[in-house]
Amino acid sequence: MPGDFTRQFDKRIMKKPLPEDSETEEQRRERLTREKFGAEMAKIAERLDHRADFLSQRFPNMVHETDGISGSTYIFRASDKQPRNGTLQFSLRPTDTLEALTVRMEMTIDGVCEKKSDYITFPVDKVDVDKANAFIEQSIFEFARLYMQ
Repeated sequence: MPGDFTRQFDKRIMKKPLPEDSETEEQRRERLTREKFGAEMAKIAERLDHRADFLSQRFPNMVHETDGISGSTYIFRASDKQPRNGTLQFSLRPTDTLEALTVRMEMTIDGVCEKKSDYITFPVDKVDVDKANAFIEQSIFEFARLYMQ
């Protein structure tokens, strides 16, 4: 009933927070920062999942593993068409100060690339998801080129 909602809303507005219920300004900033990180990381993780579909269509020997929204690993097992093992891994992490988000890529391909890594970092208030996507796609294409050699 509309009247019930209005009364409930009015009660919440009128309720004064008790000191033990309220968060400090620092706690509020930290909570908002965590929420912002979570939202941006979810967008980037969604892109990594989309790329997993792309890779599985092109490389049937690929297995995709995720670590929530903080990481994705693409494992390529040797097969008749691809005689090499390879791993492509992305991790998403906030910096220690919670002021930036780092997208890190690591790749290994047996006999071609023993270990290569790269990263891109964005300030928390200006995470550029398009740049993160470009970094992910560039890394995937580089891996695919090396893996096909």
